[in-house]
Amino acid sequence: MHTQREHADYLLARKAHCIVIAKGNQKKNRKQLKSLCQRSRVA
Repeated sequence: MHTQREHADYLLARKAHCIVIAKGNQKKNRKQLKSLCQRSRVA
């Protein structure tokens, strides 16, 4: 069995759409995901 990160990398490598959930106690991950979402809206 692989990790969630490996699975996300697998999906993204194949240009697949995916949903990522970051809990409130994962502040660094939430900040990074929010930044990615904002950049993708601009493009």
